[in-house]
Amino acid sequence: MKAIFIKQILLISLVIGILILLFNTFINEYQDYEVLNIDKTPKAIYEHYEQQKYKTGYSVIPYDNSKYVLITRGEVNTAGHKIKVQKVLKTKDKWVIKVRFIAPDPDDIVAMVISYPAIVVKLPEEAVNIQVLEDGKHLSKLN
Repeated sequence: MKAIFIKQILLISLVIGILILLFNTFINEYQDYEVLNIDKTPKAIYEHYEQQKYKTGYSVIPYDNSKYVLITRGEVNTAGHKIKVQKVLKTKDKWVIKVRFIAPDPDDIVAMVISYPAIVVKLPEEAVNIQVLEDGKHLSKLN
């Protein structure tokens, strides 16, 4: 009885290992991206931000042999909101940027001011079918 149980555990472990190996073969975490604050972007990207900042979503802007992914949170009524890139994943036919919207802690003292959180992720020109997920949910593409 124990021998059968041990064989089952070994078989399950082997199957899980193979699945992880296959998953990692087709989905790679991309490390060579750059995150830019909106005020450190080229003028063309900043102008796009000025048009999109009122909405939550993302835009892909080809510029200067790169793809700039503008991610906006929309209008918020206090300072202290941020967007954090958790990781960028690359497969054969798509790129996925995982982000997290961060609100200030309820105990934080923050200015009561309208703000428009945004960041830009710079990817190589060959990036295709770019998607952005926040907390596992697809953000709307704005352009």
